[in-house]
Amino acid sequence: MKDEAGKGNVKLRQKAEKLVQEKNKSQSHDIGNLSREEAGRIIHELRVHQLELELQNQELRLAQEELDAARKRYFNLYDLAPVGYVTVTENGIIQEANLTAANMLGAPRGSLSGKALRRFIPFEEQDIYYRHMQSLIKTGLPQAFELRMQKKDGDSFWVSLEAGIEKFSSESQPLCLVVLSDITRRKQAEEENRRINLLVETAGRIAKFGGWSVKLSYNKVYMSSQVAAIHEAPPGYAPTVEEAINFYAPEWREKIFRVFKRCATEGVPFDEEMEIITLKGNRIWIRTTGEPIRDEKGEIRQIAGALQDISERRRTSQALQVSLKEKETLLQEVHHRVKNNLAVVSALLDMQRQEVDDPGAVAVLSDLTTRIRSIVLVHEHLYQSKDVAGIDLQDYFSTLLEDLKSSMGLQNNIHCEVRAQGIKVGLDIAVPCGMLVNELVINAIKHAFPDGKTHDGQSEPEIKVTMHAEDRLYRIVVSDNGVGFPGDVDLDSSDSFGLRLVRMIGTHQLGGRLELDRTRGTCIIFTFGERNSKIPGETDDC
Repeated sequence: MKDEAGKGNVKLRQKAEKLVQEKNKSQSHDIGNLSREEAGRIIHELRVHQLELELQNQELRLAQEELDAARKRYFNLYDLAPVGYVTVTENGIIQEANLTAANMLGAPRGSLSGKALRRFIPFEEQDIYYRHMQSLIKTGLPQAFELRMQKKDGDSFWVSLEAGIEKFSSESQPLCLVVLSDITRRKQAEEENRRINLLVETAGRIAKFGGWSVKLSYNKVYMSSQVAAIHEAPPGYAPTVEEAINFYAPEWREKIFRVFKRCATEGVPFDEEMEIITLKGNRIWIRTTGEPIRDEKGEIRQIAGALQDISERRRTSQALQVSLKEKETLLQEVHHRVKNNLAVVSALLDMQRQEVDDPGAVAVLSDLTTRIRSIVLVHEHLYQSKDVAGIDLQDYFSTLLEDLKSSMGLQNNIHCEVRAQGIKVGLDIAVPCGMLVNELVINAIKHAFPDGKTHDGQSEPEIKVTMHAEDRLYRIVVSDNGVGFPGDVDLDSSDSFGLRLVRMIGTHQLGGRLELDRTRGTCIIFTFGERNSKIPGETDDC
C-alpha cells in the first residue's frame, strides 16, 4: 500500500511541474526586476504552500491506512460470518461466495465462481428454489424459504434461504444476494418432535387417553384432541371449569368438585374413576387424574392431569367378575359333590366293617375309612371356604386330628397340637399332605404310647404337627413324645402299608425327602418344594 502511495505522489509532482511550466510560458515574469522584499515574500509563500501540501499528503496517507484497515475488517466479517453469503446473477450463476458458504457446500471457494447455485440443490427441491427466485426477479421483494441442499460429496443438509436484489450502481446489472443459514439440527429436532407427537397421538387414540390442564386465573379447561374426542366434542374445545364438571353424571359431580377444589387449594393430587355424559348424551366411564403445578413462589397456578375412557375395561372387568363368580359357584358345587361321594364310600366301608368279624379286616377297613376321610375334609374345607384357591392348613390339620382321635376312641388321652398358622395351599398340595399327616398320626396313635407310656415315663402323651413355609419350600414335622420308633424298623424299607404309602406320597408324588429323628420319642420330618425348587440339606429341630 505504501509503494502505491509513493508512486501516486511522484505522478502528482510531475503533473504539477508540467502545469507550472505551461503557466510560465503564458505569463512573463522578470524575476531579475523583483525587489529583495518581493522575492522574499514569494519565497515565504512558496514555503508555506509546501508545508500545506505535506500536511495534506500526511492526512491522505492516514485516511488511506484507515480505509485499508476497515476494508480488512469488513472482509473478515464477511468471510467468517456464521451464515453463508452468495452473490448470484439473475440466471443463478455464482459470482462470489464467502468462506462459510464454501464450507457449507463442501467446495473450494475459488471453484464456486461461475457455477450455477442449482447444482447444489437436489432435483426434487429445485421447484421451490426456482419459484422463489423468479418471484424475486419479477417483484423485487425479498424471499425467505427452506429447502434441502447437497454438498459436493453428496451429503445433504437443510438451509434457510433469504434472497434479495442488490444494485451497486445505476449502470451495473442487479445481482441477487442469497443468505444461507444451516438449520439441519433444527429440522432434525422438529422431525424427532413430530415423530414423538405422532406416537403419543397414536397411543392416545388407541388407549383412548389424553391430557388436560386448567389455568386457575383463566378458569378454562384446555383439552387435548383425544380428551375432546372422549367428550364427543370438537378439537380445541375449551369449556369453563363449571362446564367441565357438569359433564360428570349427577351422582359424581359433588365428588369431582370436592377433589378438584382440594387439588387447587391444598395441592392434593387425585385419581378417580367416574362416569361422564358426553355432548351427544352417551354415558361412559372415565379415569381422571390431576395434580397441582406451582410457580417459583410455591403457589398453585395450574392443575394438569390425564383422562382415559375406561368403559371397555369396566365392561370386561364386570364380565370377568360375573364369570369368576359363576366358576367359583360351580367349583364349590364340584367340591360338595366330591365330598358327598367320598362320604358315601366311607359310609359303605364303615357298614362293611360292621359286618366283618376278622379283626385284621376290621383294622384295614378302619384305616381305609380314615384315609378317605382325610380327603373328604379337604373338599369340605374348599366347599365352605370363600377362597376356593387355597386351603388353610391350620384349620385343616386341626380338624383332621380331632376326627382321628374321635374315630379311634381316644377322647382326651393324647394331647394333639397343630402349628401351621397362615399357610394356605392348593388342592394339589393339600390332599397328599393330609394323607401323609393322616398316616403318620395314625401310626403314632397306634404305636407311640403302649399302655400310655412316654419316652421319659413322666410327661403326658402328646402329638405335634408343625408346618413351615419359606421361599417356596415346605417342611412338615410330625412328632410325638412316645417310647420311640422301633430300632429294627427302617423308615426307608419298611413293608408296612402305612409307611409305604408315606414314602410313595412324600418322595414320588411330592418329590420331597423324609428324615427320622429318635432323640426324644419319634420325629419324622418331610421337606418338599414347589416344582423346580431346590430342597436344602438342613432339617428343623424337633
